[in-house]
Amino acid sequence: MMWEQIITPFENQYLSAFVASIPISFLFFTLYSRVRIHIAGFLTLLVTTGVAIFVYGMPFKLAAWSSFYGGMTGMFSIGWIMLSSLFLYKLTVKTGQIHIITWSIQSITRDHRLQCLLVALCLGAFLENLAGYSTSVAITSGILVALGFRPIYAAVLCLITSISFGFMGVPIITAGLTSDIDMMAVSQMVGRQLPILSFLLPFWLVFILAGWKGTKEVWLPILVCGISFAGVQWFAANYIFLSIVNTLAAVTTMIIMVFFLRNWQPKDVWHSQKTSSFYPNEKISFSTVLSAWLPYIIMTIFIINWSFKPVQDFLNTFTVYVAVSTLNNTIIASGKPIEVYLSLSLLSSVGTVIFISAIINAYIYKVCHKELITLLGQAVRNLFLPLVGISLIIGVSYLMNWSGMIASMANVIASANGLLPMFAPILGWLGVFITGSDVSSNTLMAKLQANTAQIVGFDPVLTVAANHSGGAVAKMISPEAIGAAASATGLNGREDDIFSYTLTHSLFFLSFLCFLTYLQAYTFKWLIPSYHKVLGITAEMVNYKIEGYKLMILMLGLVLVLALFSSKLKGKDNKQNEHTNRVKTL
Repeated sequence: MMWEQIITPFENQYLSAFVASIPISFLFFTLYSRVRIHIAGFLTLLVTTGVAIFVYGMPFKLAAWSSFYGGMTGMFSIGWIMLSSLFLYKLTVKTGQIHIITWSIQSITRDHRLQCLLVALCLGAFLENLAGYSTSVAITSGILVALGFRPIYAAVLCLITSISFGFMGVPIITAGLTSDIDMMAVSQMVGRQLPILSFLLPFWLVFILAGWKGTKEVWLPILVCGISFAGVQWFAANYIFLSIVNTLAAVTTMIIMVFFLRNWQPKDVWHSQKTSSFYPNEKISFSTVLSAWLPYIIMTIFIINWSFKPVQDFLNTFTVYVAVSTLNNTIIASGKPIEVYLSLSLLSSVGTVIFISAIINAYIYKVCHKELITLLGQAVRNLFLPLVGISLIIGVSYLMNWSGMIASMANVIASANGLLPMFAPILGWLGVFITGSDVSSNTLMAKLQANTAQIVGFDPVLTVAANHSGGAVAKMISPEAIGAAASATGLNGREDDIFSYTLTHSLFFLSFLCFLTYLQAYTFKWLIPSYHKVLGITAEMVNYKIEGYKLMILMLGLVLVLALFSSKLKGKDNKQNEHTNRVKTL
């Protein structure tokens, strides 16, 4: 049985687009009303199925399979990354590594302007990449308060720095999946938008905190921070892999700032308020700090190696592509049948890399099997309902796309013609502001952005990337993030004050992105990356198999050496601590 999409179920294209927008509007309303994501996703799926069947004439069997296929795609591709990342983060909390990492940053300088850059920007980007879901805002704003920052400034500064590629790049992966665009191409395009804001961000933060005079006094470290963070972010997004963009940028900037601040400190130490700051009384050895950071260094090495084309092609030879017979070549869109395959690629998944890194971390810190199983179980429980909700929303996106709803809305939005690039970031901004999630926003909007761009004649990767970038600058005003910041800084009940502070900054960044996207569409077209879609195993992948195998062997050897080295460092520290405790007892 074959079925052809109906793009205009009503004679009026505006009425068709209005009806097609009902599922998106309903989802936004439920999430804005604080309905839990899995309930909102399920209710939206019911509404979408009703519109697809009764308005667009889609057979029930195809509607059910479309949403099921979308949900499974999200579960396999995104769920494994989310689970592994949260498992690794919980492990670092259990072993106390996260406290050593934060202390190592706090001990670099006592100047609040520079601590803001190290904690809010660098540590915030690091945690946002590895943990996500406003974890970074909660942790970093709490640290700033402990260091003596005024709570309102701590909350606002950490919210403003939440401009990122998201939790392990999942939002961009989602955008690529739902828009049928190579996710690396989306990463490259985002990497030619957000790094410009990242370069300006250190100046912006210090100006908010200390004013123009205070900013001039530390302009040199601000410049060093901006260049290093934006430069590494651009390089990683374009040439390495999207899942560790902010991790690499944060770690590299921290290292550069540490060496820089060893030789340069401001003449006058500046504090945001006259209170005593908190600093650890006991000194922590360099080997302890290195041991705390090394598992993340190992993870970074893993992911960098996984991103090399020979290694990716080698791992892709083990990927299984299963044709979904009920959907494959059954739905006709624009006169062509849609090919539908389910890709099972566990080996090449970034989630596998992160999980292996977590196991190595457990070995270094001698975490027993029972504790590992307990932590993994906690991660599963914490993620189960959010992941179900995200999978349901991705199912909604696929159903809207294959039923013709996305095409109906794209036809109307395309009437903006030449001004379309300026509207692309605004759609992403609205999506994140209302839903509180860049994953949800990209899931719903990416295909709409891609289809609209193709109708008007723009490269769809530009509008899809702009959707994410616009959403990134809306995270600072999302209710979820503001709630996390208010709780961590003791400002419960003052969320409206935080919102009023961050809204102005969010709107400024959004305006900048609209102007930048417009320039990239017309003046700087050479910034748009070239890309192609590859499905299945090609002869080129097989030719790279041997070379990729060698690279993996070299990487595993390096990781093994680092793991043994870190384990020995940890053992020496334990012996030294035991000796110190005996001396104190005597």
